[in-house]
Amino acid sequence: MKTKKRVLQRFEYRECDEFAAYLHEQSLAGWHFKGWHLGLIFEKGEPEDIYYQVEVFPKGKDQDMKPEDDTKEYVEYCEAAGWKFIDSQGKFCVFIREKEDAVPIVESKERFCNVKAAERGNWLRQYGIMFFMVVWHGALGWLASFENVVFENAWIFVCVVCLIASIVGVIEGIWLLGWAKQMKKQLGAGKIPEYRRKTRHNGIVRLFLILVLAAATVMLWIGNERMEFWTVIITLGCSLIIAVLAALLKPSRLSYDIFSWISGFAVIAICIFLVPAIFISNGRGRQAELGLEDIPFSLKDMRMLDVPEDVGGTHRESILGSKTSCYVTCEEDGSSNEKINFIHYDYIESDYQWVLERIWELNKENMKEASDCSEAWHALEAGQREGSYYIKYDDKLLKIYIGRPLSAEEIDAVCRKIGVA
Repeated sequence: MKTKKRVLQRFEYRECDEFAAYLHEQSLAGWHFKGWHLGLIFEKGEPEDIYYQVEVFPKGKDQDMKPEDDTKEYVEYCEAAGWKFIDSQGKFCVFIREKEDAVPIVESKERFCNVKAAERGNWLRQYGIMFFMVVWHGALGWLASFENVVFENAWIFVCVVCLIASIVGVIEGIWLLGWAKQMKKQLGAGKIPEYRRKTRHNGIVRLFLILVLAAATVMLWIGNERMEFWTVIITLGCSLIIAVLAALLKPSRLSYDIFSWISGFAVIAICIFLVPAIFISNGRGRQAELGLEDIPFSLKDMRMLDVPEDVGGTHRESILGSKTSCYVTCEEDGSSNEKINFIHYDYIESDYQWVLERIWELNKENMKEASDCSEAWHALEAGQREGSYYIKYDDKLLKIYIGRPLSAEEIDAVCRKIGVA
């Protein structure tokens, strides 16, 4: 016969009375709460009508896996008032009423302040990092390096997941403000607030965020972003392992902090160094060499001469478009000692006008005092400044850096190769 069971049930701090009622129901069925150990642990016994009280201890920490010294002081005070301590985790402390005339552990107003402060801290811990990530990556991408990161699915993945989580966090924060106002109103009317589970929206929110993360991770795989995919999988896997080990081992607050920092640095090291090293060693790094067949046009196409060429550069592609950044050199007379005729260009394609407009706007500073050459390039806009060209089309941008102005024949050759002539 089963004498012990583990229940993976979660309660928010604002549901402390719901938690106590759940433990009471279990005791009526003969299952008595013994503490936390990777879930709620119950032992089988005789059915009893046990009165549980679940309090939110303000000096507790969310990462506490067992009673700390300050919690033990709090427990001594409660036991003297007629309450038997069972266990604690996070800010939760679970008690059993031993004396019928046991006085309340805390007054209603103080209890409300404890629950509200715990909920506020929990909300900041859950969503604060998301808000920071949205601002950081948004500012970094939009203001500083948009032209590069917009063609990285990994950056889009982080932004989308963090943005959706932040929106959910804002909605959750508004809901909490309404909840706190309602509880305060009850206190003002002389009522004792009950901290019950009003809705199931917490479970729905978590399920929604998990689905968003899963969908975004699958998109990385579909988009052939293998390195980013495995980075996400390793990070999530390590985080899950850390959480399970902490729940099983129940380390002290200090040990948990040290363990978390070491584990965090280990995960970062794996994601930053090990995963990229494996992919690069297998020839799957993002900086793969480009060949003549991989670039939009070469010096051969412009000069219509069959001369040896050296090609290099990178190609980036995301769901928002692609960017090919390459350089080409060739030898005028076949000599390996003197390389001349060098061209470097960025070829950007996107079906999204706002992407092209933003990149064009960021390059406006480089186009100051540039002479208009739109007609020669058959372009919406085009400018030339010394040996640099900036050309804008409906679905593409072209930036060319070369040591001299291009002839009309060379411009026409480029236009034919990129399909705008």
